[in-house]
Amino acid sequence: MYPGSTGTLSPGVSATGYSNASTGIGGIASSPSISTASIGTIDVDSFPFKSKRFMPVFSDLRYLAHTTQVQDLIAHSPSYLSAFASTCRLFMCLNPNKRAIESHVEYETDAWISVFNVTLSLSRVIKVFGEAFARATSAELVAAIGTVVHHILMVCTLVEDRLDRTKFSQPTFHPVSFGGRQFTTVEFDVSEGWVSFHHSLHWLLAELLKHVELLNEGALREVGFEGGLREVFGRGASEQAVLTVIDFPLRGKDGFPEPTVVYLYLYPYSFHSARDDCPDPDWSVGS
Repeated sequence: MYPGSTGTLSPGVSATGYSNASTGIGGIASSPSISTASIGTIDVDSFPFKSKRFMPVFSDLRYLAHTTQVQDLIAHSPSYLSAFASTCRLFMCLNPNKRAIESHVEYETDAWISVFNVTLSLSRVIKVFGEAFARATSAELVAAIGTVVHHILMVCTLVEDRLDRTKFSQPTFHPVSFGGRQFTTVEFDVSEGWVSFHHSLHWLLAELLKHVELLNEGALREVGFEGGLREVFGRGASEQAVLTVIDFPLRGKDGFPEPTVVYLYLYPYSFHSARDDCPDPDWSVGS
């Protein structure tokens, strides 16, 4: 179950932080059926993963998803987005690292290269899926956001047994004082915890949030959200759930295994094509 700020359960909140996890944000149905996908893990050191055989698959999917007919299906049929989000869950938080504090890293595997290539290819498909929602209505977009947030929380709260529990733990919260006020925030120390640069579901959420013309106050008011985007996230989700969604992709920006290694990790992302699809969406979700 999902803990409150003191480690106790928040009243009326499900394991993912929603008052009703079977529906999208604000009670709008996000999918005919959102069920936990069959648990599978990816071995980043395996030959199929390193051989780049995945690239034709992602390229073909990207090509198909670009067509007008498929874009319409993605925008108007929730099951397509839900199935794609389940695929993205496989790639969440791949190749996690922990900052080295007391010892020097003498050897670092090259697994990060394969992970970077895979997630970059996936991010381009994510971009196309997100673009499809320019054809959606505000209600359909809100439902899609609810679907993706649900999948994020299934992974990040460890409701789904996907992340390595020896490295990741269920989020906890603590109060902090700032500017004379007290706030509740996620309790996490980047110098001690495990972090990853790979947050495919957050990239998908960022692509959906780009459709600001469907998420302005007037458009949302027509589908029952008087409080704008804040109400879209706040109506059906607990504060802890929203904080968890925001916190996860920001951890990788400050938690590094070692200066030399982080340079190798981040250098490929400095290229324009990678920035658009990977770290920039992380920041947009966090902001």
